[in-house]
Amino acid sequence: MPWSPEEIASRVAREFLPGQVVSLCSGIPSLVVAAVDESMQVVLHSESGVLGVGRKPSRGREIRNVVDAEGRSVGMLPGGAFMDVARSSAMSRGGHVDVCVTGALEVDVQGSFASWTVPGKFVRGPGAAMDLAIGAERTIAAMNHVGPGGELKLVSQCSLPLTAARCVDTVVTDLGVFEIKDGSFRCIELAPGTAWEDVEAVTEGRLVRSEQSRESEAPSPSSAPSDYDDEEGELVAESDWRGG
Repeated sequence: MPWSPEEIASRVAREFLPGQVVSLCSGIPSLVVAAVDESMQVVLHSESGVLGVGRKPSRGREIRNVVDAEGRSVGMLPGGAFMDVARSSAMSRGGHVDVCVTGALEVDVQGSFASWTVPGKFVRGPGAAMDLAIGAERTIAAMNHVGPGGELKLVSQCSLPLTAARCVDTVVTDLGVFEIKDGSFRCIELAPGTAWEDVEAVTEGRLVRSEQSRESEAPSPSSAPSDYDDEEGELVAESDWRGG
């Protein structure tokens, strides 16, 4: 059974190492906040300019000006800091981000990805994702394997305008976990109940199976609050990103 967005986020969180600085972009990556084990002391960064992002406070205790990359209220951990967007992007350019978790509309076998041009939608621009993806030591794409209209998203070459070239190391989709290596998507883990043939059918780029590949147990989705319906400041393309 394919992973839900929350389960994708939980699986992504298992990729982090203690003490790392991890930047979360909009979409499924924003759900990772609730999936991180606080005992690991991972420092979460948002391109909106928040360093030390914590789980969303309970309803009624939100601070409207403390928001993530989607303009949604988040918590703040002790010792956290605020900065403008230029300094936030400079964090990555200066090599101060260990892992960037980004959404994507397409990822290709060379690790290039497209995330900012949504066909048929008005989008303000690529934002800071290009700086974060290129500047981070490791970039993980968290996304659905297939678009809402049936579009194949793991491709041989991106057809949409690129956000950044040759920077994605790992892709976590609702169907599994894939390393980008030697011009291919190397499957290292399948979501529970997912058949290899089903993944092949919806992957346009070269797909290979790792000798160590296995079927995963379903990651435990977070129980943190996720009801943002009455929040202000959602991005224009937020619904598209939530779809992957």
